[in-house]
Amino acid sequence: MIRAIAFDLDNVLVWMAESHYITLNQALMDVVGFEISYKEHMRYYNGLPTKIKLKMLNEFGYVDPSQNEQIYNLKQQYLIRLIDKFMKPDEVKIALHRKLQEQKYRICCVTNAIRETATKMLEKTGQLLAMEFIISNEDINHPKPSPDCYLLASEKLDIPTTDILVVEDTEKGQQAGYDAGCAVFKVKSPADVTWPAIQQIISIVDEIDRKCKDEQRQKDIKSGKYYYSNRRTE
Repeated sequence: MIRAIAFDLDNVLVWMAESHYITLNQALMDVVGFEISYKEHMRYYNGLPTKIKLKMLNEFGYVDPSQNEQIYNLKQQYLIRLIDKFMKPDEVKIALHRKLQEQKYRICCVTNAIRETATKMLEKTGQLLAMEFIISNEDINHPKPSPDCYLLASEKLDIPTTDILVVEDTEKGQQAGYDAGCAVFKVKSPADVTWPAIQQIISIVDEIDRKCKDEQRQKDIKSGKYYYSNRRTE
């Protein structure tokens, strides 16, 4: 049964996917006079941490490794300016978190972003206080699509991954959730992340879980295990 919701950040809780593309290109133009096309961004880089993107650009021969730190720092500066200028409290997401908390669901944010920008985005949109914790790319050795971030979330929540609903927009994030053993709600944008939508997904996942347990109980009856299972759980 679902007991916790683990939200990705960019393009799930906040509208920021385009901002990462824009600010990285600003930094690249300033330092090397080069831009990533939007098609390349979506195909290769979307959803990855900036440092991973820069390593890929090194491998492709577009950026010299000695320029990585300068580009990274500029990109973060541009991103912070955008957050300060455009982000405002999101009443829909605030209401969503309030409803989840009323229903006793635990909430966390699991992102490939760094902690500084993740915290600032959540604070500016009024969502920070709803989060039990944030897992950033600085908390793990391998970012999404590795499942490490969601395995860490399971550890911090002290519940199995099968009791966590992951909300993700990118294939990399969705793969991380699947490989960790979580249920995954695929979304296209923050507009999809509403209480009715999440409530419906939770109901579906819980019903599947109940049926699976019922099927296992039928197997237990046939094998003589039902009495022990029944006494232990009821």
